[in-house]
Amino acid sequence: MSELALLTVGIRSEVRRDGTLHLSLQSTALNDPGPDEVVVEMVAAPLHPADISMLLGPAHLASGAITGKGEDRTAVFQIPPERMRPLATRTGKSLPVGNEGAGIVVAAGERHEDLIGKPVAVMGGGMVTRYRVVPASPNNSSDRPKSAQATKHLG
Repeated sequence: MSELALLTVGIRSEVRRDGTLHLSLQSTALNDPGPDEVVVEMVAAPLHPADISMLLGPAHLASGAITGKGEDRTAVFQIPPERMRPLATRTGKSLPVGNEGAGIVVAAGERHEDLIGKPVAVMGGGMVTRYRVVPASPNNSSDRPKSAQATKHLG
């Protein structure tokens, strides 16, 4: 397989120590998938309550402001001080959003090239993005690897 030249853009949510929540877009270069991985062009990613909690947390939405320009734009929201304590474990970490989604396989490792062009459902986090590399999982075949980030052919 030739080298994959894809850049993906995904949404990130970060709680900062100063009591603000920052939403931003992050560009990341994708590597070729490994032999047991596929690259999915995401076409849908539902936002469930767990996703919305990760995305916005306990931010005061009316406090929102946009900072920066172009690709450096960030939405910044205030978090009331009394809501910061439960966020200690995620403070200072830029986290990807989206638990699951669906898309089309656009590249695959050597063991899963038969999935290229097929629609798949994926799960495992970070699904609100343009492209996502995930491990391929069983598709009614004993030679496919099992993974917590399942990929299931929908067709």
